[in-house]
Amino acid sequence: MMSVKPFLLCLLLTSPTAFAGNLSCHESSKSTGNPELDAIVTRYECRYTGSLQQAYSAFMKQGYNGEAPYPKTVPSTLPRKNLTLNGKEKMDCGNTENAQPETFEWSFKLRRKNPNHIDMKYQSLDCASGAHTDTEFNRNGKTVKIIHKVYYS
Repeated sequence: MMSVKPFLLCLLLTSPTAFAGNLSCHESSKSTGNPELDAIVTRYECRYTGSLQQAYSAFMKQGYNGEAPYPKTVPSTLPRKNLTLNGKEKMDCGNTENAQPETFEWSFKLRRKNPNHIDMKYQSLDCASGAHTDTEFNRNGKTVKIIHKVYYS
């Protein structure tokens, strides 16, 4: 009869979600060096123990604040190649004068710098306000450091 401890260990090692809880993020007060830019940017630092692919999937699912940081049209698993996506959607912006939905536009770019480094950029414009995010994944050994910057205009 198999012991319970080795059986549980085998289940954990073979489960693709075994590493899902390894993402930890916090807001960072690290300055950009530009006071005007510091006023509109919020910076988050995250760490993940596991592979780059696992870190990407965990970040896309839970983000830096427990919510997915990108639209559902952005892949939840790491693409094998560079990726560029553009989208337009209709959105109700509360404009009661013409009661017409406005167009929400966004773009997403993922660039693989090397097997251990990924850069992602996202821009959106909706209801007369814009947002821009930069996310960088750097793997060093078994740890992936994620820097996520959110710019509001």
